[in-house]
Amino acid sequence: LALRYVSMIKRKSREAPQDTGSDVSSLEFKEFREQSCSGQLTLLVDGHAEFRFLRYMEQASISKLVDFFRRVLDFLDNERSLTDYHFKVCDCRKGHRGWQVVIFHDRDGSGNGPLQVDRCMSCDLECPLSIGLTAYDSGGPTSKETLLFEQRHTRCWLDAKARPVLIFTPKRHVRRMLDLSTEEMEDLWTSVCRCFRDFGIGDYKSIVANHGARQTHAHLHLKVWLPSEEFDRCFRGAGSATAATLERLDRWASALPMEFQGRWRSGRAR
Repeated sequence: LALRYVSMIKRKSREAPQDTGSDVSSLEFKEFREQSCSGQLTLLVDGHAEFRFLRYMEQASISKLVDFFRRVLDFLDNERSLTDYHFKVCDCRKGHRGWQVVIFHDRDGSGNGPLQVDRCMSCDLECPLSIGLTAYDSGGPTSKETLLFEQRHTRCWLDAKARPVLIFTPKRHVRRMLDLSTEEMEDLWTSVCRCFRDFGIGDYKSIVANHGARQTHAHLHLKVWLPSEEFDRCFRGAGSATAATLERLDRWASALPMEFQGRWRSGRAR
């Protein structure tokens, strides 16, 4: 991959340097072109050079984390005018310290955009999940059956198709993370921290939020993907309050037409 320097945003910090977050006051964006994906570009910005994301999230203040993400989003919106992109937080490759934000986007756009529906399954707790996935009411479980917990501005859900992912949505009907107020964004990331703590989650794969035409649902979804073994330990184990719900979702999703099942199913009900 050819590396091309794109931009750097620098801001003088008014705070004394700290062990966590002292190097997030400047953002250096680097751009790659994926050889295997025609037209796809990748923007990369380092979050912290020393700490993995879970440790950073535990130790740094939420306001510092939110400020960092907002500056990344401002750059994408104001400097690059991006509307359709895949926003991912992940740890650096094995053998390297730190974590990164990776942005995937296309010059000509990507995806068909969200389903056109009359009810939003992230706003309406009584909405059948079938509406959110297929645009048709075919019965089955409703949104409230997948709700893990909620805070003032945020809800945390199990995935409708029982995949090893936790979904965080703002209560307000918002499509872009940048459109969240500071209070809403802080509550969103506080909810992520709470979920890891309350359910004893010790590992993750990535944290993803699609925007624009890359969305399949017209409501911001922050998806925390977990290793399958970690998800099973925390949510499918004996005595888990969510195990029965996940089994029901497995059976229901397996009965959906193949085009609505998605590229990654849990596989247990097949």
